[in-house]
Formats: sequence, structure tokens, C-alpha cells
Amino acid sequence: MDENNEIVGLSVKGLIDALPFYVILVDEDHTILMANEQLAKELKLPVGKIIGSYCPKLVHGMDSPFPGCPLEEAKAAGHYIGRELYDARYDRWFNSVIYPTAFKTKKGKKVYFHTTFDITVDKKTKAELEKKTQELDTVFSVTVGQEAKMLDLEKGMEETRRAEERLKETNALFEKIAQGITDEVLLISKDFKIVWANNAILKEYNCGLNDIVGKYCYDVTHHRTTPCIPPHDVCPIADIIASGEAKNVVHEHFDEKGNKFKVEIIAYPIKNYRGEIVEFLHISRRIKEAV
Repeated sequence: MDENNEIVGLSVKGLIDALPFYVILVDEDHTILMANEQLAKELKLPVGKIIGSYCPKLVHGMDSPFPGCPLEEAKAAGHYIGRELYDARYDRWFNSVIYPTAFKTKKGKKVYFHTTFDITVDKKTKAELEKKTQELDTVFSVTVGQEAKMLDLEKGMEETRRAEERLKETNALFEKIAQGITDEVLLISKDFKIVWANNAILKEYNCGLNDIVGKYCYDVTHHRTTPCIPPHDVCPIADIIASGEAKNVVHEHFDEKGNKFKVEIIAYPIKNYRGEIVEFLHISRRIKEAV
């Protein structure tokens, strides 16, 4: 790693090389500080040739940031930003996500964790399924070609099954990542009920997953019978429903003994392919009191 781009106090090369998608660390100027082997294979370059490069130039062949790149937005917003992007250079679709970190380079540049998933197959599968659905609707309106219609339907169902299997594999990977995070992670439905929780929050509240799934989040974390309200406990989910944007707040929570403590909460909307909010990702960490 180039000395000027060395990240102080961070050694994660082995971890990111184990991930099956593209991962880089970049500074606020789009300079690549670290890259995993998946990206090196994609670019057909040794990792040493990648580090220190201007990301838009190396990856996209551009002299300025790639249109839609979430880094600039993440820098302005101060929180995670994800986008689905089409790159004509590769004729592929990607899910590009930028996560701010607490690290800086020796030059004082902020460091960002950048993951990229190739979602081209899923995009094409979805388009094919939609096309076949339209075709099947037409076939169903006539009385001929029933056997051909059923064959197409079976093929579409098989493609759907494969897409569902890929989704399950992706969900399993992200659950492993979420379970390895020390922050407390909740998946919450639109009616404020807990859908899933990671091990960190189960340990915090001394309970099992089945003990809290289906319960209202405000019941588990605040011992309330109604959703959180200002001024002490602003509900980030209510704000997201109104604005559609991620929300960062500070709450007062209670442990299993009733002791009060402050918690920083970041909540994100989870949307379906139509852009509709279906669930919320709720990440919290206890704020250490000054001694």
C-alpha cells in the first residue's frame, strides 16, 4: 500500500478477500486504498496495480465520478448510500453501496467502505419473467396452444425458483455479516413489529430470537405500549415513512433490570423493486457516558 494512502489502525485485507463480491476502500477523492481479490480478478490486474488509482478512471474509464456513484451523496449525507447502476462499459447492472467509516488516511482524507454486487442475472431474470407473464396472459386468452403455454409457465416457475434460491443465499450471507457486527441490528415491519434481530441485541436484552419476534419494537426497547414520541424518544421509523430517507436519532433505552441508558439509532428504509418501503433496518449502539 502506498504510504500516503495507508489507513491508520486498519488491517482487513484477509476479511475482504473472503467476500464473494467486489470490495474496495476509497478516500473522499475516489482514490482506491485497498481492494479485494474479487475485484482484481474482474479487472485482470494485480491488487498492487489497483491501489492508488483513481476509481472512476480505472473501473469506468472516466476522468470524473461515474454518474450515480453514491460516494458523493454519502459524503454529503454522512451515512450509508446504495444505488442500482447500469455500466454500459460492461453491459451489466450493479448494486453499489458506500458506507462511511471512522478512519482517515495519513493525509486526513476520510475513508469509505465500498461494496459492489453484480445483479445483472437478477435484473435479466426479472425482465424475462415479466415478459413471459405478459406472453402467458395473451396465451391464456385463447383456446389454442395450451401445451406450449404450460411449458412456458413451468420454465418461468423454474427461473423464479432459481431466483428465490439466489435471494436466500444472499440473505444468508448478509445474516452472517449482521451477526458479526457488534452493533444491535433489528429488522422491523411497517407496523413496528420485530421481524429479526442479531445476536448483539439478544445478548443486550438477555433473550432468545423467538422471545421478541412479533413483538412491538417499542415494547422490547422502551417498555412502552405505544410508538416512541418526542421530545426524548423521536421515532426514526415514523420519520422515514414521512420522508423516505434514513434517520439518525438518540434514544433512552432500558435493560432487562430497568436501568436507563442512551443509544444512538440509525434507521434505513428497505424497499421492494417498485420502490415501496416494506421494512426498516434499525441499527443501534450504546453511547458511553463520560467519566
